[in-house]
Amino acid sequence: MSVFGRLLTKGNELVPRQVFASFSFLVLLAFFLNNFWLGDDGFITFRTAHNWVNGYGLRWNSVERVQTYTNTLWLFYITPLYLLTTDIYISALLGSLAAFVALVLILYRNSSSDLAFAIIMLLMVSSKSFLEYTSSGLENVLSFALLSAYFFTYSRLASGLTRVESAGFPKGSWMVSLLFAALFLNRMDSILLVLIPQLILAYHLVRSWRRVGMRPLLQNACAVLPIVLWLLFSLVYYGFFFPNTFYAKTTFAIDSVRWKWVLGYYKYALYMDPLLLVLPAIALALSVSRRGRKYLPFGTGVLLYNAYIIQVGGDFMGGRWLTLPYIISICILAAWWDFGTLTRFKYRDLAVAGLVFVAAYSLQNRLMRYNPFVAQQGGMPVLNTDLFNGVVDERLTLGQFTRITKCLNGPCFMVHPLYLMGYALRAEGESGRIPSGGAMGLLGFAAGPGVRIIDRQGLCDPLLARMEGQPIAPGHVFRQVPDGYDVPGEVISDPVLRDYNERLQIVTRGDLWTQERWNAILAFNFGQLRTFHTYRENQNRSAP
Repeated sequence: MSVFGRLLTKGNELVPRQVFASFSFLVLLAFFLNNFWLGDDGFITFRTAHNWVNGYGLRWNSVERVQTYTNTLWLFYITPLYLLTTDIYISALLGSLAAFVALVLILYRNSSSDLAFAIIMLLMVSSKSFLEYTSSGLENVLSFALLSAYFFTYSRLASGLTRVESAGFPKGSWMVSLLFAALFLNRMDSILLVLIPQLILAYHLVRSWRRVGMRPLLQNACAVLPIVLWLLFSLVYYGFFFPNTFYAKTTFAIDSVRWKWVLGYYKYALYMDPLLLVLPAIALALSVSRRGRKYLPFGTGVLLYNAYIIQVGGDFMGGRWLTLPYIISICILAAWWDFGTLTRFKYRDLAVAGLVFVAAYSLQNRLMRYNPFVAQQGGMPVLNTDLFNGVVDERLTLGQFTRITKCLNGPCFMVHPLYLMGYALRAEGESGRIPSGGAMGLLGFAAGPGVRIIDRQGLCDPLLARMEGQPIAPGHVFRQVPDGYDVPGEVISDPVLRDYNERLQIVTRGDLWTQERWNAILAFNFGQLRTFHTYRENQNRSAP
């Protein structure tokens, strides 16, 4: 009998299961707390939460209704904590920790053995990016928990979908649809990972309703109703179905930089966090094997999500988006690999040993290797942003100010230059030119609701989001601030752009239910006002 086989033989536990579970949780908790940090993009959501709590509504700039966040569920999850604690750092810590604990419990309960969970635990802590984005102030950790819950809930129902005629429709299918809706609300593009399973479920619901009745179909329809309700609310309140960031990142010519950015993104993963690529490749191989074909819909989702990453040109936060396929791959491994069969198959023994070695090597490499991004100047980290074509280790920026050791008993992010700049703006108010810039998260949070800020990337500005810009890095497209736009009391000098902005302000600042506003909403969503470029072209064609 092999070494792994002896460890896995039932009744031959090295330690009681409760002791192992407690020890595992403490190890993961230590890794989580040691790596906890908050990034600048997280503070974009936090500023909206702050304004909402203080009575300004779901707004980033308090004077206009603009959806600057892509993580609706995460915002709704963090805001009550912020209302109770009045401390955004503690709120993010508690919210991230609760989601992380939920993820660990889901994986533990669905692992076939203690060794299986030990290997899963090693994979979790061995990925630099996965561990980093269990916090950061962004929605990733909540997506991890929701994706794992979706995977195991659907997997339990999948076999029943083929026996509907004899056994009826599987009970609890509505929970799968509810988790799908939660994923959509937490971040829309994350549903690509579970889109195929959800379509399979929908197909069986429609196909079998005559035999099993309408109840399962109605239950699932109600479960996805939050998606419809949110889209309707977004259209009424903001005037658009999608976040402002969608328009900011789709109004420039990405073809000229797509492959440069994508190659940098995957090069970062290969060099800094190879498990992000190795484990999904293993999961794909397992999902096309004879025994693993029931997981093929999720393997296809991994491919779809990577195709999406390529289409949009990646992201400047190294590894962040790849962590979602990574957690799906962990789930596939946990479900497919019955570690108890290692007593009979020595080649699987060798495969597991190899996987453990790769994970251990990755962990050691992450802890010991000199980070190529960082050069020290006066004690401050300076990033080499050209190393991977603009893709960076984001935790090395604001993360150096927001680690637990610097925040629970120290000034935390309040001494960061961006926070100090924002706090100075709060004291000055709108006494001069409206401030504009690139990194708007922490600066905007510090400035408070009384200061309007122009985001030159367009992520938080409705006008600039619909103007063409200059791509300088993944996710970073800078626009030129129009003359007069950043001066209170003045008007934009370009008459065509001024007219376009006045129509846009009817949507973002006007009364919700006027006929004029709804005509403008239709034009911006479906007509000639979708982008300023198309509007100017139409104006030029119609000019005498």
